[in-house]
Amino acid sequence: MLISRKIRTILFDLDGTLIDHFQCIYKCYLYAAEQLGIQPKDFTTVKNTVGGGIHITLGQLMGEALADQAVEHFRDHYANTMYEDVQLMPGSLWLLENLCEKGYRISLFTNKPDHHARDICNHLGLNIFLDDIIGSQDHPSYIKPNKQFTEYALNKLDATPATSLLIGDSLYDIEAAACIQMPAYLVTTGSHTKEQLENHSNKPWGIYNDLYDLGQKLFSLKPPVEKEVLPNLMDML
Repeated sequence: MLISRKIRTILFDLDGTLIDHFQCIYKCYLYAAEQLGIQPKDFTTVKNTVGGGIHITLGQLMGEALADQAVEHFRDHYANTMYEDVQLMPGSLWLLENLCEKGYRISLFTNKPDHHARDICNHLGLNIFLDDIIGSQDHPSYIKPNKQFTEYALNKLDATPATSLLIGDSLYDIEAAACIQMPAYLVTTGSHTKEQLENHSNKPWGIYNDLYDLGQKLFSLKPPVEKEVLPNLMDML
């Protein structure tokens, strides 16, 4: 599947899509659980709740009654450890660089707070490929999948649903795009499995194994040398 030539703006999710920050998130969750005297859940359970913003994640893991306290503890630990265990998802730089060369306008669209998203992107070198970094704010309407947040992002970029698409990894990304009838394409490197993404009531336009797979199939990009399959020398003898 190839995208329409009308597409000029691409919104990228961050966690689970462009970066792997799950270990750091898990350690901050463990810290919050310890401070509140709660028996912690395993890494996979925590990872599977990521995507809707920290209040939603900790509310699901610890209960709504403790969510506000948990967020405070989480943020205290996160401020000192946010650069630990963070790494780029395979294909992140390759895809962003190629899309920039093709002239697409690229923006981050994440439920991470603005300032944290900017700091992480600067730390990993993603910022040079981004026209804007749009993160969640301390307002209930400005978080995915709220329609107002998606509309805000497109208005900020002077874009429309017909000329834009979203690339993410979660059900929140599907819903954030579907609420304004914008195409959504997903990778399975984040918090949701292929089956979960496929079975959502709003079907994504495409699901890919990773960003290399997406870049080649959706944008017709040539795979980087290290991803190319070299011929077997034994078969050539």
